[in-house]
Amino acid sequence: MIRALHLASFNGNIGDIANHVGFWNLFKKYVTNDVEVTYLEIREYYKSWNLRQFDDSFADLVNRYDLLVIGGGNFFDVKWDYSTTGTTLNISDEILRKIHIPIVFNGLGVDYSPNMCLAKVKDCFGSFIKYLDSRSDKFLVSVRNDDSKMLLDQFFDGSSLKNIIQIPDGGFFTSAGEYRHPEIPDDKTVIAINTVRDRMEDRWGDKESYNQYCNEFSLFIDKAISRNPNLHFVFVPHIPSDLQAISDVLNAVQDYNCRRNITIAPYLNGIATPGEYLVDLYRKSAVAVGMRYHSNICSIAMHTPTIGIVTLKKHVELYRNIGMDDRLFNVNENSFSEKLYERLIWSIENRDLLTEQNALLVRKLEQKSVEYYEKIAQLLYGKVL
Repeated sequence: MIRALHLASFNGNIGDIANHVGFWNLFKKYVTNDVEVTYLEIREYYKSWNLRQFDDSFADLVNRYDLLVIGGGNFFDVKWDYSTTGTTLNISDEILRKIHIPIVFNGLGVDYSPNMCLAKVKDCFGSFIKYLDSRSDKFLVSVRNDDSKMLLDQFFDGSSLKNIIQIPDGGFFTSAGEYRHPEIPDDKTVIAINTVRDRMEDRWGDKESYNQYCNEFSLFIDKAISRNPNLHFVFVPHIPSDLQAISDVLNAVQDYNCRRNITIAPYLNGIATPGEYLVDLYRKSAVAVGMRYHSNICSIAMHTPTIGIVTLKKHVELYRNIGMDDRLFNVNENSFSEKLYERLIWSIENRDLLTEQNALLVRKLEQKSVEYYEKIAQLLYGKVL
């Protein structure tokens, strides 16, 4: 039996949980089903929580296992000047050398802005990545299929990193149990909505632009319901701040539409549920209109047609990477409500075609992932199984 320790976010974001479920689904399929996984919450090591440190006690804990998996998640976010790596993974080379088992950095996201990154932080991250890249006998480093690999290449000025690979996000391979959803009616066409307000400056630039977005998005909902009373919109929160974002939109929606054709799914963290409840909700929706990264990925995994709301470049690169950039929709243009309504109706009318395309894509992405799991087996056993 393989005893694995998985260091990641299990209490933060429903999308991260879906990512982890997908990773272990394929691990059990292509590496070994004889694995026992212990979950370790990475937020306990964040400076903001400050419950644990990446010190000798961490190395001692890790060495009790056969494999350490770190991620997925956006853990290569390069901006933290307190960290020896410039990221929330504040693990020094000294501690890494004390770990005697293989480490898989799984499908991590990279965020790097040259204008915001201090020279000290950049140097720390550069040294960290080069050290990981140089020890392919011990570390397997992968980044997810958004703009992360491109950002790494820019960071290192085009110089090649020999052993860092790009893989499909594990969320494409997630699964979900069967749940009863009192928030979705049986006799309506259900549209799942994920709207967010975090990273305000990156997404909209200022609060006024965000408010304009909320007003226009609410107008889209009012139009859709008034023209199609059989539509039902269910808002899906992934993190706590999504609840405020939902409120911001609903405050501008007509009251009679809010009370008749709109519900909100519960906010569920990793302790309350494994995240499958919301993934199953995406599966039971006719179309998903999603702004958050994993609201799109989870919907595609469930074969549900998506309308990807563009507010961050990584979403554009994700859809380009999977060859579905025609699913994107830009809400930074003025008066987008009518165009978004037209896209929604088209997606409903062509649902069978879009569902088939999603199913085909997931199969292709899984085939692309096989080599990655063979590398994990090589790291574990010294050979491909």
